[in-house]
Amino acid sequence: MAINKYAYFAKGSGADAAGEAVMVPVDNFTGAEISLDDNLILNFKRVTSNFSTDASIFSLDTRYWS
Repeated sequence: MAINKYAYFAKGSGADAAGEAVMVPVDNFTGAEISLDDNLILNFKRVTSNFSTDASIFSLDTRYWS
């Protein structure tokens, strides 16, 4: 039995409104890069065209990591 793994991303104080969270298959991960302004950019293959926005690039602010 294959186990599918997913990455979950939410913005703000949590996923308490439409469009504030997304979950993508980890198998769709294509790479990561660090931008000059302390952001970690995660790239994924586009999951589906049914999303109202392109849910394939995620920017995480690394200044708040401990």
